[in-house]
Amino acid sequence: MHSGSLPWPPAEGDFFCLQSRPIEAFVYTQAVGEGTMSPKEASQMFGRPFMGGLERKGTIAMASLKDVRKLAKNILAEAPERFMLAADCTVPSETLWNHLKAAIEVAHRYQK
Repeated sequence: MHSGSLPWPPAEGDFFCLQSRPIEAFVYTQAVGEGTMSPKEASQMFGRPFMGGLERKGTIAMASLKDVRKLAKNILAEAPERFMLAADCTVPSETLWNHLKAAIEVAHRYQK
């Protein structure tokens, strides 16, 4: 945890400086520096609701519908209770609407 004045905005992938910020929810990305963080790890670290899981330039933007659905299900299976499936940032404008709708449909129908 950082001490003193915290930098804003934080360095890319530096979630640790956000732990003490008075935020009620946050946007999650799996990439943290050179590593990754699972939804479960993010939940344990922050103890707050969060959204994300879908890398904006990854499967949601470039893969098949089948792959989008599969990824959405896998993310939701790992996700804690207080989680909203979303892209980690603004998706590219070329992203097919069907891909976005497929991920949304999976989230709406998903049950643990």
